Amino acid sequence: MAIGCHGLSLEQGHHTIGKQKYSVSMIFKEALYMRQNLRDKPTLRGLQALLTMAYFSGRVGDDSTSSLLADAAVCAQTLELHSASAIEKQYNSSSEQQVAKRALWFLNSLEKPRCLAEGLLPLIHDDLIDYDPPSSASHSPDEVDWFAINARFATICYSIIRERPRGKLGRSSPRRGQGQASQHSASSTISRIESLLDEWRGDLPFASDTNATESNEFAALTCSERRHRIKCLNKYWSAVIATHSGQARVVVVDGGGGVGLSKERCVEAAQEILKNSHYITSTDILYDIRDTGDHDCGDPGGVCW
Repeated sequence: MAIGCHGLSLEQGHHTIGKQKYSVSMIFKEALYMRQNLRDKPTLRGLQALLTMAYFSGRVGDDSTSSLLADAAVCAQTLELHSASAIEKQYNSSSEQQVAKRALWFLNSLEKPRCLAEGLLPLIHDDLIDYDPPSSASHSPDEVDWFAINARFATICYSIIRERPRGKLGRSSPRRGQGQASQHSASSTISRIESLLDEWRGDLPFASDTNATESNEFAALTCSERRHRIKCLNKYWSAVIATHSGQARVVVVDGGGGVGLSKERCVEAAQEILKNSHYITSTDILYDIRDTGDHDCGDPGGVCW
């Protein structure tokens, strides 16, 4: 699936690695065919395969990403990977147990941001997971644990998603005084979630840099470092937009006012995303074209078992 996603081209049906020539479309279709077996007979290794397929599918914007994540979620639920005791009963060795826990949290890290962006409800509920995310498999004390960073961001996304149904349309008209109460509640929710987001951003490995978002700082970075930094900052600002837009709808539905500040915050966040995108260079684009993807824990979205 990884080779298929990165090599698939409308102009070229075959791709060459070394001396081997293979049909890109055939490998892609074969991966999708295997997917049904992985879904129908859930195993931990099968779940890992589905997650790997979903990861690479998401990187290239393939339409099958959401359905792959749904299959992975069903597989994880069947294996009861949300429960530490169930994991201990199924897998004898501590290494297998760690792999199982990483698989669930990796699924969480992929699913929650996507659900937030697409307005979907997640299939994996954080409230049911009774253990903290483990460190990535290859993490060492002197390296950044992107697995933990992504898992933490996923929990914040879940908090934003969980607050959204309160603003659904079709609610009965609020009684007198309820509009102000709802507005106060929305303001409280925004403050709480923004606090979580600020803490997350403050713990990023580059947060202590004095000019973390200045053009000269970006120019001094390698393509990989620059891409990671921009990706993290854009994730932060996108979550800010999701938080304010969702809570503003709650206030409007409940007949309250005071959405101006949320609109201003959304505009500010959008401007920051555009400013960060301005720092992407032609070198970065060429790097992405020839790169087959960072599959280790150095990538903020990498596959880490």
